Amino acid sequence: MTNRSTPEEISVKELMILFLKLWNRGVQLFLQAVLFVIKHAIPLVILIGLGIGTAYFLKDSNPRYKRMFIISTTEFTGDFLVEEINNINLKFSKNNTELKSEMSLDDINLNGISYSIEPIFEKGILMENYEYQYMNYLVENNLIDKESQQRIAELANHNYEIEMIYPADVDGLKVFNATIEYLRNNKFAAELHRAILDDVTFQINENDRLVSSLGDYVENLGNDARTLEYDSKGMIIEGAEGSDIGAMIYARSEMQKNTYKLKAKKVQLAENFRILNEGESVRFYGKGIKSKRMLVYPFLFVSAYLFVLFVVYIIRKAIALDNELKTET
Repeated sequence: MTNRSTPEEISVKELMILFLKLWNRGVQLFLQAVLFVIKHAIPLVILIGLGIGTAYFLKDSNPRYKRMFIISTTEFTGDFLVEEINNINLKFSKNNTELKSEMSLDDINLNGISYSIEPIFEKGILMENYEYQYMNYLVENNLIDKESQQRIAELANHNYEIEMIYPADVDGLKVFNATIEYLRNNKFAAELHRAILDDVTFQINENDRLVSSLGDYVENLGNDARTLEYDSKGMIIEGAEGSDIGAMIYARSEMQKNTYKLKAKKVQLAENFRILNEGESVRFYGKGIKSKRMLVYPFLFVSAYLFVLFVVYIIRKAIALDNELKTET
């Protein structure tokens, strides 16, 4: 009786044979690549050196700087700021003379200056830490719909980070200050800022009056107060009219806390589009792959060399095939 291999055993053997063939092919390709690099080592090293040298000498051919600014806005002025910055970018690219005149920058070429703007979402001035942490948890885990996120965002501070790119021969801070002043002079932005600031001031004054009234009320209750009950939760004190002094003191404390926050907001809004941080100027070499010149230029030189070798190889193969066909005929 002869032993016969099952189909499963045959399939495993075929798979092992195929794997070994692929392994051998991979090793051959690797060795060919190593031999190619060794064969062309001198021109490759020269090209890489030329690429690094070119990148080094060109890095100062058009020196530019980058500076980051943080601007204070509200939920009502943020969209206006974004739209206007984009419009200003367009006018800068055309070196708009009318805009230069309005900004008092007639002697500056605005063509090489550009802005990019991104919102910075921070804890709201009227938002407690635990509320902010819980809100972040809901947003990050997609547990809240977009409409609710929008309503929550109204409780937050809306600051914006503006990135400015400008040539080395331009006073970047002067141009940015002129840009912000130009935005402040906008009639719509100025009226909206004044209305918001007046409303915050009104709220502060009303809160101060209420805190003062609560203080007088608590003082009067304290003079007539009598102790009614002791329990495990603490002491409950009531005035002559049955008012809870503890609740009044708590309400007064919370009102004072909100007033302090409103005053901080008023300071922040004292100036429309207030510059919260001016940042520092740093050299700018481009974004993305453009910023890696020391890698880009060697890569381009080596790629061009490999392309030439490939073209030469194709031409030789075509000539050899043509000669072979002529010989057969």
